[in-house]
Amino acid sequence: MENLLTYILQVNLLLALIYFGYHFLLKGLTFYVLNRIYFIIASIYAFVYPFIDIKTWFTKSEVIDTAFLPEFITPVFLNNSASSGISLLDIIIAVFSTVAIVFVLKFLVQLFSLLRIHLNSKDATWHSYLFRNVLFPVVPFSFFNKIYIHKEQHREIELQDIFAHEIVHVRGHHTVDILLFEIILVFCWYNPFVWLMRNAVRQNLEFLTDQQVLNKGVDKQNYQYSLLHVTKQGAAVGISNQFNFKTLKKRIMMMNKKRSSKLELSKYAFLLPILLIAGASFTISKAEKNIEKIVKKSQNTTVLDESLKVKMEGEVGELLKNTIGTDIISLDTSNQEKEYPLLAPDFDRNELEGKNLHFEIDGKLVSLDEFLEFPRKEISAVDIYKDKEEIRKKIGKDNSEGLFVLTSKNKKPAQTQVDVKSLKSKSEIDKTKKFIYDYDGKIVSKSEFLAIADENLKQLTQMMSRSVMKGKYSSLVSNWEDYDGVIHAISAQGEEKLKEQREKALYILDGVEKGKGFDLSSIKADDIESISVLKDQSAIALYGDNGKDGVIIVTTKHNSSARIKERSNDEIGIFLKNDDDSNTNTRSPGIRLEGKNQ
Repeated sequence: MENLLTYILQVNLLLALIYFGYHFLLKGLTFYVLNRIYFIIASIYAFVYPFIDIKTWFTKSEVIDTAFLPEFITPVFLNNSASSGISLLDIIIAVFSTVAIVFVLKFLVQLFSLLRIHLNSKDATWHSYLFRNVLFPVVPFSFFNKIYIHKEQHREIELQDIFAHEIVHVRGHHTVDILLFEIILVFCWYNPFVWLMRNAVRQNLEFLTDQQVLNKGVDKQNYQYSLLHVTKQGAAVGISNQFNFKTLKKRIMMMNKKRSSKLELSKYAFLLPILLIAGASFTISKAEKNIEKIVKKSQNTTVLDESLKVKMEGEVGELLKNTIGTDIISLDTSNQEKEYPLLAPDFDRNELEGKNLHFEIDGKLVSLDEFLEFPRKEISAVDIYKDKEEIRKKIGKDNSEGLFVLTSKNKKPAQTQVDVKSLKSKSEIDKTKKFIYDYDGKIVSKSEFLAIADENLKQLTQMMSRSVMKGKYSSLVSNWEDYDGVIHAISAQGEEKLKEQREKALYILDGVEKGKGFDLSSIKADDIESISVLKDQSAIALYGDNGKDGVIIVTTKHNSSARIKERSNDEIGIFLKNDDDSNTNTRSPGIRLEGKNQ
């Protein structure tokens, strides 16, 4: 609901700015066609721009290494006291929706009136003009490609000017403009500038039509005199292009006005960057919204019992509820020296007793009492499994309803094995496997890769890892699961570019800032658990100006339990446990709750 209100505010702010731009810069110009284009494009842009991250147009995002990141699921914080009843926000939305429905009904009534007029008219011709002759008096108007006139109520000299005027509306498809701004008015009826813009659009269409009529050689004075004497009695439809009399004085003034000079076209060029900059400033990026939400929520949260309650949503929440009877997770905040708090479910003894459940601590099966009494501060991670076949493979128990695996901080978690092999030439590539070919960060076909000379390959690596493929290549290769691995190659130019990027980047080793230009070769390759990369706004948001050239986060195997916590946008992470490195590429039906080791 808050996102909807934010969107509405963003749209209406820009619509107001669009009207101000027209009123103060374009209103007095005689470039009516450009004014029409301005209204249409700018108004559509107002509704689309909140979905566009304009800031990325002016920033360049590059990947300087493979990022091994788990899937994060953002939990929803709950207040300590439950809220009920109707909020002020609900009332505002209800009022807005009710009035919008009224405008929709009004719009439908106008369409019905138009249908009534159409049914009470018949095809006719006057000189070379085709029109619909209405059987009762109406104000002359056009709708799409039809002109509606009650011929008997007009003199011949009036008909000439009426048809000359309305045929311009028809050929210019001015009905589209009218309907577009009627629809905008339905959704933004509360914005006074939308009403003003709607009137300005209709007025501009009349100016445009008068100008094109006079451009055909019609005598100006006779045309203006004729407008004054055309009878305006009869029915009228608000959503049509009427033979408008309300702005007649202004129309005559604009017809007599001197044409604007081409120098004044610069006003349109001036408005374009103004609207783009306004869109960029009004738009709140997703990263910024997440950070602001976390900061605001943390400031407003009062810790009463050394723990914070967190409600899990989606697949994880449902799995927790089915397994342990609750989707509420307890966030341990008792130790203020922790950089990251520990997540653990609120295990209810009553929910766990009486079921065929099994419990394991550091690889050893234990009783329910031992599992519940294990010190929370010593917990590194909790894995929950529900699939019976998976449990049977792990502990040899049949028909188990659930397996809870607790890992203490004293036990090093099992390491993810990544099959990485450095090659000297393309001839060493395993020909029995199907690979994705990555050359200087660009995906190429097998034939294109094999055509590259070996001397142009400064680095050549064969990686047989589902984690690597899923983490980096799943978004680049639609059928990545059909491949066995990745051949990663870097040219001399690519190696130099990568070296420059690494020298500028900020290095974080096991959560500790190592500054720029850190020598990564000082760490043994076998000791590296993962390398993650942050670029642009995400890096700056977390590390300030030090991260503007990118951040390289290195996690060693000695500190692997911290790998899901490396200063992510959300200070709390929960991920679906999966066996992406297995040959079968199956997903384990479990979840892991993990915190930062001390």
